[in-house]
Amino acid sequence: MHTLPQLITDLALILFTAASTALLFRFLKLPMILGYLLAGMVVGPAFDLFPTVKDSEAIKVWGELGIIFLLFSLGLEFNFKKLTSVGGPALLAAMIQILGMFGIGFAFGTALEWNITTSLFLGAILCISSTSIIIKSFEEQNLKSKSFANMVFGILIVEDIVAVLLIVLLTTLAISQEVSGFALGLETLKLSFFLILWFVTGLFLIPQLLKSIRHFLTDELALITSMAFCLGMVVIASKAGFSAALGAFIMGSLIGETEQQHRIEKLLNPIKDLFAAIFFVSVGMLVEPQVFVEQPSVIIGLSLAVIVGKIFFASAGGMLVGQSPRAALETGISLSQIGEFSFIFAGIAIAGKVAGEELYAISVGVCLVTSFTTPFLLKKRDVIIKFLSFLVPEKFIAQVQQYSETSRLISASPEWRQVVFSHFQKIMINAVISIAIFLLVSKFLYPFLTDELQNRRLAQILSLGTAILVASPFLWALVFAKPSDPAVGEILKTKMSIHLRRTLLGFRFILALGILTSLLSQLVGLKFVLGISLILFTVLFYFLYRYLEPVYTWFESRFLSQLDGTAKKQKSLPLMVPWDAHKTELSVPAESVMTGKNLFDLKIKEKYGIIIAGIERGHRFISPPTRDEILMPGDLLHLIGSDQQMESFEKDLFQLHQETSAHLSDEMSLEPLLLTESSSLIGVQVKSSLIREKFEGLLIGIERQGHRILNPPLDLQFAPGDLLWIVGNRKKIKNPEEP
Repeated sequence: MHTLPQLITDLALILFTAASTALLFRFLKLPMILGYLLAGMVVGPAFDLFPTVKDSEAIKVWGELGIIFLLFSLGLEFNFKKLTSVGGPALLAAMIQILGMFGIGFAFGTALEWNITTSLFLGAILCISSTSIIIKSFEEQNLKSKSFANMVFGILIVEDIVAVLLIVLLTTLAISQEVSGFALGLETLKLSFFLILWFVTGLFLIPQLLKSIRHFLTDELALITSMAFCLGMVVIASKAGFSAALGAFIMGSLIGETEQQHRIEKLLNPIKDLFAAIFFVSVGMLVEPQVFVEQPSVIIGLSLAVIVGKIFFASAGGMLVGQSPRAALETGISLSQIGEFSFIFAGIAIAGKVAGEELYAISVGVCLVTSFTTPFLLKKRDVIIKFLSFLVPEKFIAQVQQYSETSRLISASPEWRQVVFSHFQKIMINAVISIAIFLLVSKFLYPFLTDELQNRRLAQILSLGTAILVASPFLWALVFAKPSDPAVGEILKTKMSIHLRRTLLGFRFILALGILTSLLSQLVGLKFVLGISLILFTVLFYFLYRYLEPVYTWFESRFLSQLDGTAKKQKSLPLMVPWDAHKTELSVPAESVMTGKNLFDLKIKEKYGIIIAGIERGHRFISPPTRDEILMPGDLLHLIGSDQQMESFEKDLFQLHQETSAHLSDEMSLEPLLLTESSSLIGVQVKSSLIREKFEGLLIGIERQGHRILNPPLDLQFAPGDLLWIVGNRKKIKNPEEP
């Protein structure tokens, strides 16, 4: 008797269990990823009551394939155009959230008395949100067209890029098992070279190659070719010393730049879903349930840290880049979970024997808790925001709102962006020059004077005096310098309240004080540093500002103007605070009541107040569309409007024709109809018979006196005894009232 390989038996067990748990979680309207994790725990070695996977090593290999196809699919969705469309606000907000959560994870690991390497891994595990859980929650609650959704998706793109880079760095860390700045720096240089190669290849070789063979690419060949490219890049990345996941992501992003992107993405989806399910099941197999019993406080504490920390840092980042307090909080609530990348990071730690399997179990536990809470928090976000508004002073909320409007003003006006960039560029240059002066004095002048004078205290005083004297104009400018363009000063004076101007001045003062304090510590004992810094800013700069300002202005005109390179601005700039509107994209369903109608008849702008900026149809982009443009199934509409307008329009757009459900429920079949002497069709030509309207079908053929006529000509007349074969509504064809 033939014996099946153990792998096939194990796969049958895994897929049957995964399907059962996923159906259960689908019924409960919970993320299916949780069902896969539960399936892994059931078929894993921890449960003896159920059949257990025997060849776990082979399943790990399949799980590795799951990671490869998951990252390849992620790369297909990511491309250079999407990266450039993210913009500075999403980038800054994402980095604030990532760094903040990384710090919380590292601090939590240190508090648990874990070593530095394990704590770094914990920081990485907590800092990346789950794209799949967020997208599913948005779809179920119809949030994809909300204004804050654009910021969430932008942050997710940045997080995906950071996660791929973390995979590389954490793999290096797991191999060396020590925190070495030189090793990580060398690895970063290698990665930079690899990414440059990726950029060059992506723009020139891969798209051109696929374009040249596109006429030969059937669906089968397109899938095989893309898989060959994917695994080939995986091998190249591994040979270069990087992870397989990085190679898969790179090749996915390369193909994402080609015309075949959507086609390959559609072909890959079933394979990705299958192997991703096996990957998450393999993750669940590594979980030790006893950890949930032994360390519930750790899991609950980390879950609370993720929820509260991500809401805080993502909201703070959102408000910093100009989101309204409400939109920023909605962004933070959306990102308050961890997901698939956390398992990858934990797997790297275990494979490198940096941490025990408890780290895996803790990661799964935190993912389970935060995945359950995310849909609930999104649903109750109005209650949460209302509750938080009672805790925060109204004055603070008003200042944040004003800052948000000013930031939106800046982002809406190219002139504003250029002016503000030039302004902050000046601050950064002054900070760099001040740091450079103190470093040069401490590294070169101070040792030289110490050797020459043989008096350490005197050398210290002279070095400190020299550094302060030379750096004073730049430290002064860091805090007090006004924009050189009068128009900019007028804008800031008229559009910013005095409280906001004082806040910005305080921020610049704290920045300069921190820089000066850290620099003075190179020359003076720590107990004297803060006092000297305060004296310099409150006394020296206050009395000498009239002498320092001309010195700085002279230097700026001779040197900084070369770096600034900013053309003269007009004396007045047209300003307009943008409306509460945002851009979003919606796809037209095939059965929509709006499909097939032109924009003039739909009157979308008049009814909903929404502007259609463009229509994306295949490889065409129609912008701006004319009033005669007809909405086609699958059109991607680029819309501009408020949340309320979008919600009203989306409701009507996704309203389907009522007869659609009736057609789907009726039985469509090939049925015969015998014409008798009394039939109304006798003597009528095919083209005048109205068979399509009467039977909701098509005339396929006629049997007449033993002869069969396929697709009868339109001028053929029906005769008694004709047997008509019609594809249509069975009930109407068999209607006894029809003669």
